[in-house]
Formats: sequence, C-alpha cells, structure tokens
Amino acid sequence: MDTEQTSQEDHEKTIIRTGISLPKTLLAKFDSMLEETRYTSRSNAIRDAMGKWMAEFEGLTAGKEMKVGALMVLYNHTKGAADALTELQHHFTETIISSIHVHLDIKKCLEIIVVRGRGEKVKKLSSKIIGGKGIEEVKSLLITPQ
Repeated sequence: MDTEQTSQEDHEKTIIRTGISLPKTLLAKFDSMLEETRYTSRSNAIRDAMGKWMAEFEGLTAGKEMKVGALMVLYNHTKGAADALTELQHHFTETIISSIHVHLDIKKCLEIIVVRGRGEKVKKLSSKIIGGKGIEEVKSLLITPQ
C-alpha cells in the first residue's frame, strides 16, 4: 500500500457526513459558481468556504493584540435587528469608535461599526451580532496596528 492511498484512507475515516438546508436560489448560484472554478464537488467548496470563514472569525481574536477596523453588518430592519444592534452597541462603547448606517432599500440596511480594541473584545462583539434575528451577513476587516 502506498503512502497516498494510506493518507486517503485516514482522511476518509475522519470525514463526517452532514446535511444542510439552503434556499433553492442560493444553491443554484453556488452550483453556477462551482462550474467556473477548480472545485470538483460541492463538499470541497463548502469545506474551503468553512475554513476561510473560521480563519476570518479566529483572526478577530488574536487574544490581547490591539485591533482596529470595521464590522460590516447587512440586515433586514423589519425583523427587529436595528433595535438589537443599537442596544448591543451601547454595551460595547469601549470598543466601538463610531458607526455608519446606510439604508439600502425598503427593508435592508448596512451598519458599518468602526472598532478599536483587544481582539477578544472585538470577537465578543462580532459573536453577539452573527446569527441575530434579521442579520443576513457580517464581514470584518481588521488590522493590527504596529
């Protein structure tokens, strides 16, 4: 048995199959994008996307290091997200420098939250936003000033 085959067998032993629910339009767009890339399967693309998301999320922490940057939050304001975001921001005044609110259409808004603080505090703020009611997407752009 060669090393490549052994490695493949070890990898397969650690694979766990799972299922996810997705809107039909999201899956169709995902599949369309897959055709334009090097990915040979949905699983490979999803694993890669998960890895990138986890690296971005972990990058928020960097423990005690000082971070500056922005959290960009896309949300549906008709689902109560605006009030929840405002309330949350009042609990992170030592981390949040400023915020910018943009009305995108009749339902959607973009909140850009400018942050400065230890990575662990920025991660705590981000964690409280992600998955909240009406929150559609959260992106972070953070740097470590020297």
